[in-house]
Amino acid sequence: MRTNWKLLPIILMAGLGCASAHEEQLPREGGGAPGEQSPLLAGAAAGADKSRAAVRCEHGKLNTQDADPLGEGAWQLQFNLGYGRSTLQWDSSWQEERRDRSYEWSNQEVLTYGVSDTLDLGLGLGYAGLADDDTGLESGHGLSDLAASGKWRFFEKEAWGMAVAYLPTLTIPVGKDSTTDRLGPSQEFWSLDTRFAVVKDWSERWSANFDIGYVAAFGKGAGCPGSFSANGAVGYQLLRRLQPEVEMNYSHDFVREGGDADLVAMTVGFDMPFSDRVCARGGVQHGLAGRNADRTSAILLSMDLNF
Repeated sequence: MRTNWKLLPIILMAGLGCASAHEEQLPREGGGAPGEQSPLLAGAAAGADKSRAAVRCEHGKLNTQDADPLGEGAWQLQFNLGYGRSTLQWDSSWQEERRDRSYEWSNQEVLTYGVSDTLDLGLGLGYAGLADDDTGLESGHGLSDLAASGKWRFFEKEAWGMAVAYLPTLTIPVGKDSTTDRLGPSQEFWSLDTRFAVVKDWSERWSANFDIGYVAAFGKGAGCPGSFSANGAVGYQLLRRLQPEVEMNYSHDFVREGGDADLVAMTVGFDMPFSDRVCARGGVQHGLAGRNADRTSAILLSMDLNF
């Protein structure tokens, strides 16, 4: 059984389930009071005049989760766009071979509310389209699945410039299903992503993120028990409003019938905090190695509106 790597439709949130690369989807953080100092900044950055929203933008990455809640009473609306395409795949021996064209595009909006200074709750929904010439089915488009997510920062050490958070995401299959002749963007089963994220500030300019989690698939239509994934990212604040970042992304899908799937990918992008209320991100992700997976290249764009 060949497992296709789907970067989309839920970008920057976690919880896509089997045969999905972690895009985190859901992929990734909201508005604080202007001028308020982030408790995550270590001693080297103690004198810097940064708002919580600006620091969240610096910690936010395209495919790696962060540990920064919005703050009590804060709202965020995030817009995510993505397009992924593949004409190559890896077989069960990690050897590259050609495949018929496949692509997937999506837009998704995520609304998040800061319940307290350490807890966020969010909902994400979008619209997506996809095609896969290998399947013989027509391309399709429609509503994608609903993602209900949370973020609880349960550890914070100001002296270390470090924080750790728990990020569960429940994906509810409300999207358009595939039929016998047409593809649909829904994964068609429920899944729960249990994930932990760590943020570490090494200096005023250098920050690092790491997340690790397991997506458990359940319900009718689940083709595999679940998927493990881990992501790591490093960002450098080159300019006040420009932070280049690099990520390494790994996922392993457990498949009931056929061989398991592995994927190693790299993401290169940037964060641009225009103000305390607006932050943009963009970049590309490219598969480097894999097994029973597509070699996909994707363009990812995201914007946070904090209020």
